[in-house]
Amino acid sequence: MTNLPKYVLDTNVIVSALLFKNSPPRQLLDRVRKSGIILMSEEIWAEVEEVLNRPKFKKYITSGEKKLFLIELFNIVDFIKLLKKLQRVEMPRITSFWN
Repeated sequence: MTNLPKYVLDTNVIVSALLFKNSPPRQLLDRVRKSGIILMSEEIWAEVEEVLNRPKFKKYITSGEKKLFLIELFNIVDFIKLLKKLQRVEMPRITSFWN
């Protein structure tokens, strides 16, 4: 078993890393892949694919760029199985801390 740090990246970070080459999300992705292990569930993988297949992204990336990115990502992540699905909790919107 390795002692490398383990990271879980949000779908938005992964998508932004592909779309914007010099962005903070891309820098984060590059940094964590060099320094640790990226963990991903099959559910997150499916969400990444679904988001990248949305028509609005066709003007930003070619299908070839998308395919290459997904292949590279697939080869560097360690897939994990979710043992328990957590319920999403909506937080109330805070408009001011002072009132």
